[in-house]
Amino acid sequence: MAKSDEKQTVKVTETLRAGWLAYLGIYGAAFERIQPRFEKLNASTGDIFSELVAKGEALEATAQETIEDVRVRAEETYGTRMTKIRSLFPVAGNDNTDVAELQAEIEALNKQVTSLKRKVTSIDKAVKAA
Repeated sequence: MAKSDEKQTVKVTETLRAGWLAYLGIYGAAFERIQPRFEKLNASTGDIFSELVAKGEALEATAQETIEDVRVRAEETYGTRMTKIRSLFPVAGNDNTDVAELQAEIEALNKQVTSLKRKVTSIDKAVKAA
């Protein structure tokens, strides 16, 4: 390699290094400038989050009170109708004894049908064999 090529390579390397260092300097200056604002923002973010949680808890409590109030007023207004309506829908806490009874009847009928199928099949086999 010639000396001029070596000098050119050294200049390119030095220029690249200088550019890299300038970039790092810009980044460092920007970080130093923004860091106090970032720390202030970070501290206020925690406060904002806490405030939002408190508001959410208050809204949740208000919503639960409203729902309970509506439920009580509906039961007072409609009385037994509400009980009948609730029994129509399979919701947790409802007493669906009618549904359970019907399911038991269906299972018993399915067993009877299965046993009758077996008897018919065995009779068919006996008739074919004869």
